[in-house]
Amino acid sequence: MSSRESTTTLTATVAPTTRPVPRNRLAFLRSTQETASPPGKVLLIDDSFISLDAVSAFLEDMGWTVLTAQSGVDALKVASTPDLDLVISDLNMPDMNGIEVFRRIHAMDPILPVIILSEEGAIAPVLESMHAGVFDFVPKSDHIRMLPAAVTRAVAHCRVLRENQRLSQDLIRVNEGLEHRVAEQARLLEERLRREATLEREAALASLRKEVEIARRIQTSILPTDHGVHGLQIAARMFTATEVGGDYYDVRPTADGCWLGIGDVAGHGLEAGLVMLMIQSGLSSLILHNPDALPHQILPALNKMLYQNLRLRMGRDDHATLTMLRFFSDGRLTYAGAHEDIIVCGKGGEVRTVLTHGTWVGISEDISHDLESRTLQLAEGDLVVLYTDGIPEARRGHECFGMPRLLAEVEKRHTRPVEEILSGIMQTVFDYSSGSLQDDATMLVLRYVPGCRP
Repeated sequence: MSSRESTTTLTATVAPTTRPVPRNRLAFLRSTQETASPPGKVLLIDDSFISLDAVSAFLEDMGWTVLTAQSGVDALKVASTPDLDLVISDLNMPDMNGIEVFRRIHAMDPILPVIILSEEGAIAPVLESMHAGVFDFVPKSDHIRMLPAAVTRAVAHCRVLRENQRLSQDLIRVNEGLEHRVAEQARLLEERLRREATLEREAALASLRKEVEIARRIQTSILPTDHGVHGLQIAARMFTATEVGGDYYDVRPTADGCWLGIGDVAGHGLEAGLVMLMIQSGLSSLILHNPDALPHQILPALNKMLYQNLRLRMGRDDHATLTMLRFFSDGRLTYAGAHEDIIVCGKGGEVRTVLTHGTWVGISEDISHDLESRTLQLAEGDLVVLYTDGIPEARRGHECFGMPRLLAEVEKRHTRPVEEILSGIMQTVFDYSSGSLQDDATMLVLRYVPGCRP
């Protein structure tokens, strides 16, 4: 028995080996653009040693590190290997078939893709694999042609999902204060349920808790982590109300400044969170594809997407207030879109408001004729405050906090660092409303400091 056979039989894994690449295979690998780069780890499962050896050799020649198993039971042990990118499984095996292997692996790691590799000629097993959620189905007889592209797609899909998962975890860690508030609200709710609710009430509120948790995760997952912008000091924070809402803000640095966005989706709950996620992902894509555009050139495409998704596909009448701004390092602040007034405070403490213009997004299909990018020229030391309506509309009884109080707080604190300004204003708002917000409250405080670096 060769060392390769021995290792496969006893441990169900094989270390990568170096072997000469046949001339015809080398030509194929060089000609296709669908081979994976950079390489990673692939788990190959097949009860046939001949197939296992042939396919693993093919994958290794492509540059992959191949782990092998000759049964579903052995494969489940190997599937927990760190940094595994893909599982390729035979369909028919004695202990469990490839679809059952997929289900077991999916339960362990829902992100890890599985490709079924089989000689099965009937269409039924192929359809069963696809319906079960298997990423792809490749015939063994045609694996040299079809497997590289399938592997590339699957690994790319897996890596994107893992990166998104990592970013979400990073965002959750950054927002520990928000997590604490939500956990505290959940604890209080659970105590009240145990004390007061009947079994019917418990079932009804369980559904509500699930919706709130989903919406909260959506809201926290889109918060920007990079506030570093040349020429601009930035403090930004989102505070969630007892019922999760749909506030949105973003900071996207560019070579000559940054993109800024602030908005508020009408309504509350999971639906508002989903609309907010549409806005964030849509703007992200538009800005990445056209970073030198002005706000009035970006918003019509976003609005059309929202209108088609909400009005035509979902049959909903949701909409959002939204202002997009583009800051340039020479102090220009260009903006478009209808949201709350922009607060500007000069270095000497003089406070003014700038009316935003345009129309709400998601109501009509074409808003291009209602949009125009306007520009503020900031002077050194100027302060800009962006906010959602949860701040001026914070209540004490029937009285709102209001714009006069907000403007007075900005004027009183304008000489302090931006983080202290934001914290001080929000603490005043919380004190005014006895610590209970009726709506989400979001604030960005910006100070123009030419030459400052992140």
